[in-house]
Amino acid sequence: MLDSFIPGADIRRVVPPDLTQAVVSQVTDDHGHLHVLSRFGDARWDLSPYFEQSNVPESMKTIVWPMDIPLMLLNDTKAALYAWFKEGRPGYQAAIARTI
Repeated sequence: MLDSFIPGADIRRVVPPDLTQAVVSQVTDDHGHLHVLSRFGDARWDLSPYFEQSNVPESMKTIVWPMDIPLMLLNDTKAALYAWFKEGRPGYQAAIARTI
């Protein structure tokens, strides 16, 4: 995601990638077909496929993003969590759904 970052580049020219359609969660049915549950641009992320425990309430398996904050703050927050969840921090494994 940050591959296009160039140290010393003019920050006004850095355009973040459009992650709106990036898949956050998906499931595979019995026939091997993928079904997307959540995309980056959704107002609600369903992380239930990443929970194996049956005793975790549904409310802890989703992220409902607030719509009453500035769009740039919302998108930056989503991008940070998405990158941490999908890629992890340098030198560490990716985050698990429960820590998100």
